[in-house]
Amino acid sequence: MPGWLQGLLFFLTVFVIWGGAHVYLFFRTRQVLGIGRRGRPWLVAGLAFLASAYFVGRLVELGVGRLVALPLYWPGGIWMGYVGVLGSLLLWYEIGIALPLWLTRRLGGTIPAWAQACRVWGLRGAYGLAILGVAFGMARTFTGPALNTHEVRLPGLPKSMDGFSLVLASDIHLGELIGPWYLERIERVFREADGDLVVLTGDLSDEDDGGDGSGLRRLAQLSNRRGVLAVTGNHERYSGGESLIRVMRDAGMEVLRQEHRVIEPGLVIAGIDDPAFLDGGRRGMPKAMAKAVQDAPDGLPIVLLSHQPLAMEAASTLGVDLMLCGHTHGGQTPPFGTLNGLVYPVVSGWANYGPMKLFVNNGAGWWGPPVRVFAGSEVVKFVLRSTEAEAGESPVNAP
Repeated sequence: MPGWLQGLLFFLTVFVIWGGAHVYLFFRTRQVLGIGRRGRPWLVAGLAFLASAYFVGRLVELGVGRLVALPLYWPGGIWMGYVGVLGSLLLWYEIGIALPLWLTRRLGGTIPAWAQACRVWGLRGAYGLAILGVAFGMARTFTGPALNTHEVRLPGLPKSMDGFSLVLASDIHLGELIGPWYLERIERVFREADGDLVVLTGDLSDEDDGGDGSGLRRLAQLSNRRGVLAVTGNHERYSGGESLIRVMRDAGMEVLRQEHRVIEPGLVIAGIDDPAFLDGGRRGMPKAMAKAVQDAPDGLPIVLLSHQPLAMEAASTLGVDLMLCGHTHGGQTPPFGTLNGLVYPVVSGWANYGPMKLFVNNGAGWWGPPVRVFAGSEVVKFVLRSTEAEAGESPVNAP
């Protein structure tokens, strides 16, 4: 199937699901608020505005500029988060309360007064809890990313590199709601991390062709001692593709595209493009991985940067010791944790694939709703330990 047709089908599917969700919310919201015939047009208009605001904002940003789009991005983004949390709660309401009462009525049973009260207050409670959940998720988001540290033992790492540190960030999504104010919080965490090498696993910018490039230049100057290595994410493909990659390189970061770099020497950092750039999409990932590690020095540990946590078995057979990914946002907000789990074997944190360790980070920013309910944003520092070094304390937060 041609790529353009896949994209069209994807957006049509999203449109149908998003539109259908708002038709359902119209009836439930009307019930909760007790809206009569005269108020229905206002409810329809309000839901239509909120449902379309974020996407219209994107068009406004492309045509006029980000500052003009912000009045659309903020209500649209918050509403997206609210719909996600509310929809998850309403699913439980429908299964646990509405459906049993409907079945009882259909079978001619009598519904007691307490059950009627559960129906009314359960629905109201879902709307109220969703407001609290979004407020909590926004507060968690705006505090900025946390710094999480892990020690990882890598076979073959020279003793001279024991303690070498990689500082990882992913899914920053510059543009839209993420501007200089939030980038300052990311920079502060990197200064605290004080790492040797920065690695970025894609979805860095949603600005068309990187905007004016100022945000990418700041990412290329994140605090470290040996530069910044990056790979592409799917949003780099959506926001300019090859032209955006040129802007990333002009900003000062080194973009690894089916290639590797030897650090010190003593460590190999390899990177591949997101499947959105690859021939064959996800099916092209094993071939891209093989090309990335081709001719890597024997005996040195290999760290692979890949935006999406896929094809881990292939990476393991190629001798990769540590695979670092992003893309999932750790689920970010309901119901995306559940939906991501249907697509990706690992949504957040550590997993082992044979001798290879996989780490999927939650991302340093967000996309869409500025709401993180169950998965806070993070910058991750990996302190690499040599198996040749003298045995010391057990690794902190080791996989």
